[in-house]
Amino acid sequence: MKEYVSVTSPNYSYTFHFESEFVYQDAVGWMSENWTLSFYYIVIYVIFIFGGQYVMKNKSRFDLKSLLSLWSATLAIFSILGALRTIPEFLHTLNNHGLYQSICVPSFIEQDRVASFWTYMFILSKLPELGDTVFIVLRKQPLIFLHWYHHITVLLYCWYSYSEKAAS
Repeated sequence: MKEYVSVTSPNYSYTFHFESEFVYQDAVGWMSENWTLSFYYIVIYVIFIFGGQYVMKNKSRFDLKSLLSLWSATLAIFSILGALRTIPEFLHTLNNHGLYQSICVPSFIEQDRVASFWTYMFILSKLPELGDTVFIVLRKQPLIFLHWYHHITVLLYCWYSYSEKAAS
């Protein structure tokens, strides 16, 4: 299989200090050393789901519309920022190296600190995204299997694929 390495990277009009100082090797090292944490988080998550539903069974539902709106807006803003910061790398790779490298070769993650930082933030965001379920449980909304199964498998897959340097 042919390995592609990009010699150039996209021209960002501005790079934030936290992006330019990001060290991918440290992040992937931490994720690799602490892979078991993802399982602990999942166990706590599942206990909360069923324990929370049990506790809420005889209680009134919470009215969390304002807090839920703020939560959703925060996650949406984070996602928009991440997309705005990673799309230039994707377009650069797609334009200069084609579809195969843009999807199957994760070289950008070691070479482009901006995209690397935001990819790491995306992976870490899978943990606070478990909070979506907190709102469902506390508002006594129906919680379908697919919802919590999705959160569990995405957290595990993202953590694993990042620490193993798997391509998209």
